[in-house]
Amino acid sequence: SKLWDYLRTNLEPSILASPDGHRWAMAAEALERCDGMKGDDFLVDLLKTIAVIDLFKERSGLVANFDLLKTCYPDVCEKELKSALNTLNKASLTIFKKFQDAHAIFAGSDFNIDQAVGVALDEIDELDFEALTSLTGLQPILAKRHYHETGAMRWFDVNITPAKDVMDVATRFKSKNGVIGKFLLVVPTEGEEEEHVKALCRDAAKLNDEWDIVAGYSPQAWSVVMLARELLALDKVSIDHPELAGDWVARREVAARLTDLQAQLETELTKSLDKAEWYHKRYSTKHYRQSDLNSLASDLAERRYDQCPKLHNELLNRQKPSSSAIAGQNALLRHMITREGEPRLGIDGYPAKGGLYASLLEATGLYSETKDGWRFVAPANNEADTHRLFPAWNAAIQHIKKNKKRSVAVSELYDLWADQPYGIKDGLMPVLSVAFILTQRENLAIYREGIFRARFDDVDVECMAKDAKTIQLRWMDLNKISRRMLSDMADVVRDLDEKNELKHLQPIDVARGLVAIYEKLPNWTKRTMRLSARAIQVRDIFKRARDPNKFLFDDIPALINSKETEISDKEDIRNIVSIVKEGLQELVQAYPLMLHQQRDMLLAELQVPNLSRQSLLELHERAENVKELAGDFRLDAFVGRLAQFEGDDEGFEGIASLAANKPPRDWVDPDMDRASIELADMAQKFLRAETFTRIKGRPEKRQAMAVLVGMEGRPVPLLEEFDVIDSDRGAINDLVDQVSKTLEAVDTNSQSIILAALAELSARYMQAPEVETRKTGNGKVA
Repeated sequence: SKLWDYLRTNLEPSILASPDGHRWAMAAEALERCDGMKGDDFLVDLLKTIAVIDLFKERSGLVANFDLLKTCYPDVCEKELKSALNTLNKASLTIFKKFQDAHAIFAGSDFNIDQAVGVALDEIDELDFEALTSLTGLQPILAKRHYHETGAMRWFDVNITPAKDVMDVATRFKSKNGVIGKFLLVVPTEGEEEEHVKALCRDAAKLNDEWDIVAGYSPQAWSVVMLARELLALDKVSIDHPELAGDWVARREVAARLTDLQAQLETELTKSLDKAEWYHKRYSTKHYRQSDLNSLASDLAERRYDQCPKLHNELLNRQKPSSSAIAGQNALLRHMITREGEPRLGIDGYPAKGGLYASLLEATGLYSETKDGWRFVAPANNEADTHRLFPAWNAAIQHIKKNKKRSVAVSELYDLWADQPYGIKDGLMPVLSVAFILTQRENLAIYREGIFRARFDDVDVECMAKDAKTIQLRWMDLNKISRRMLSDMADVVRDLDEKNELKHLQPIDVARGLVAIYEKLPNWTKRTMRLSARAIQVRDIFKRARDPNKFLFDDIPALINSKETEISDKEDIRNIVSIVKEGLQELVQAYPLMLHQQRDMLLAELQVPNLSRQSLLELHERAENVKELAGDFRLDAFVGRLAQFEGDDEGFEGIASLAANKPPRDWVDPDMDRASIELADMAQKFLRAETFTRIKGRPEKRQAMAVLVGMEGRPVPLLEEFDVIDSDRGAINDLVDQVSKTLEAVDTNSQSIILAALAELSARYMQAPEVETRKTGNGKVA
């Protein structure tokens, strides 16, 4: 049993690959089943002993009969030994062979592997080199030095290729997922002469100019071919024979042989690679040891990507970052947009986003402290650019300038940077592209899905991180006349948007400032037709604004010149700026003016004299006094809003939205007409409700009165109904006192005369209620 343990620990792979592999596999399977039965240790040791004797029986001449087993276990009585052997036989772990009078391992498998492999070899006409490459597990050749210098992992695939196909393989090669070339070990499969194979290797190495093909030939290639045929045949057996699914022993033996053949083939391939002559168009023919191939790969990678940025970050400097790396990247992008101007972009400590910031923005100097504070700074073309970012930056700028007549999708910059000689990995693209945009924002117009963006915000960044095609860029140029107009337009922005200081006098900033003023307008202003024709014309230009250059230097000048000719003098500029400023002012003031008109009308209907603190307090008291009085839910809502109204526009929007049955964002002109009528109607209902507060025992804030006067033979008497509120009581009392004093000074005691005089005076006011009365010089009322 100890011999079995030794063999299994040290030599099992070799035994399985030998002619005794089938017998060993059956014994190993039997022992595993015995362990699964939870038998005692003696049963396991006895089974190991039988397995070892059975394994060496042809060489030793020994068989596992009872006498031999008794000799092996002298301390075990015959009865116990017979019982153990009987247990093994009943469990189908061993079998008693009567003609040998001996015990042997039960043959649980009758699959003939050698025969099956022989049949498979006969069926293989040509080697499947793609399947062979996957079976041998050839490791790619890494450009290690290039990786340590740039942080970008690049490698060459290693393929075994038949000589007859090497030209086609070299022609069809395309780089993908970090693979930048191929090492082809060429094998003569059709009896090609050695010199002919070498010539093919030389021609294949020169064939592809876009990528590097390194072709090699080794004299040991034939040994590789023979092993490859056997390996493919055994793999075919493991796939094509369904009976293996129910034969654990056979499966184990097949797997062991596959493993052994793969190891042998890998050893032969290593020898072939070490002894091969390698051909490349830029290098002389040379023997490279396998360890030297990494150095060659680095040389080729550096030649192809000699302007690759040096960014050492394991999380993002790769083709497909992990989900956790993407989460850190997205967090960093948000900080880049929302926290610019703060040290370390407002990042505390070193979470994932902190590490990305330190390696990609801080170490490279893309985000650094300037005289204007912390800003994104473009890399300079000097020795300070130790991370070699300037070439990629400059290439992106030149590409956008070259295509300044159209917008350039950020995905185009991705393709440019990913290509030679930059070779930037996909994982770095979002961070570098946002940094690029922020360093060049003064010269770039930014669009999202073709629509101009006044500000590059976090939503734009999120869209770009998901799909770079959604964000487009365009370069902006200026002449002297354009710069002069920009200066005057900047003053318009500063006058109408106090929060925008417009420090940078660039087209993009001026255009953003103007468009931002328009974007802040309420939706009603963007829809209403109750504006002057010039204001509507200005509004339409802003509504169509897509491109800052076209907007500033084509669309706006068209306000005074319908012909598409350039502006040429100061007078044209003055007229253009005047029109834009007046139009924007009217647009900015239109909504507040409309609200104030509606509010003044409502206050007049409610008989509120002004928006003084005292008047509003009285209105609040009146509203509180009539709450839930009329049983009208709509009126109650109106009264509730009046009780909270402080005279501001936001408060009145709530009242007007109730009258219009729409929120302010959805208002159109007919809604405001309907709201005017509804506000007047609800104000009248409010006044009427005030005259009936006594019904619920509330103090009367309003008194209803009527005056009826019949005189001078009129067929219909004069009738005037009106009401007064508590706030009028002081003025009424003062007037009553003055009239009383006047009447007391009159020399008459006739009540009829006094009442007649009051009636005639009332009639005068009733006949001309809108005419202001005043005293003339002779004391008569006029």
